[in-house]
Formats: sequence, C-alpha cells, structure tokens
Amino acid sequence: MNALNKLGWLGLTTFAVLLISGLLYIYSATDSPGYCTSQQRNISDEEFTQASLALLEFERHKDRLLWNTDPKLYENYIKSYEILQKNRKRDGFIEVNRSDTHSILNRILEYQQIQVILNANSGDGQIRFYYDVCGKLLHSEIGLRDTKYQTITTTDYPINH
Repeated sequence: MNALNKLGWLGLTTFAVLLISGLLYIYSATDSPGYCTSQQRNISDEEFTQASLALLEFERHKDRLLWNTDPKLYENYIKSYEILQKNRKRDGFIEVNRSDTHSILNRILEYQQIQVILNANSGDGQIRFYYDVCGKLLHSEIGLRDTKYQTITTTDYPINH
C-alpha cells in the first residue's frame, strides 16, 4: 500500500509539473496585449481614433440625399453635429479602451477587442466602434456593416470627398 501511495503522489506531482509547464509555455507563446501578428506591430490609439472619426463623418454624410426630402433629418444632423463639435474641444472626447486585450484567455483564444468611444466625455450620445487588434472593424453603434466595403480597417476605410 505504501508503494502504491508513493506512485500516486509521483503521478500527481508529474501531472502538476506538466500542467504548469504547459501553461507557462502557452503564456510565453502568446502575443503581447494588443499585438497584431499579421502586421507585426501594435496599432496605435491614434490610428483607431482617425479611422473612427472618418467613419462617423462618412456615415453622417451618406444621409445627405435624404436631407431635402426630410428636413427633420437635417435638423437632427445639425443638432448632433454641433453637440459633437462642442464636446470635441473638451478633454476626454475620445477614449480608446484596450482592457479586453490584457486577459490571457482572450490572448490565447485570439479574441482581443479594442473599443473606441467618441463623445466619451458626454453622459449620452456616445458612439462606440469595436475593432480587433489588427484594426478590422467588428461592429459599431452607427452601423457601417452594410457599406460597399467588404472589410473596414484602420488603414482602409471610406472617406468623404
């Protein structure tokens, strides 16, 4: 019975050592938080900010054709635009949230998401954009998934001319 007990402890110890070694290997093999492997770099907050602002302007100008037929839509646009411009001058207008990139589980599963909040200094009227760490737009509160662009990224997004 004593030999069987020793064998059990040896097996349990071996399992624990292998488990810890495996977890340490996985941790060391994962990319650092927010790192885009395909581009071999971290995309800056500035790039996410520029893309989000351009996408917001693109979406707002897309409705211009409807302004003549629906004056209320034009009034709403002007009102929201003025509020955004006023808030833009204050600190904290844009917030880039990278908290989802710090979880080891998210890094292992390659589910790192970056959130850009425009009008963050306002209690209401905030507009959120969600990107992966390589700059691909995953979702936004203003739509944009129905655009003619297959993939919207921080380096390839529609611009108003």
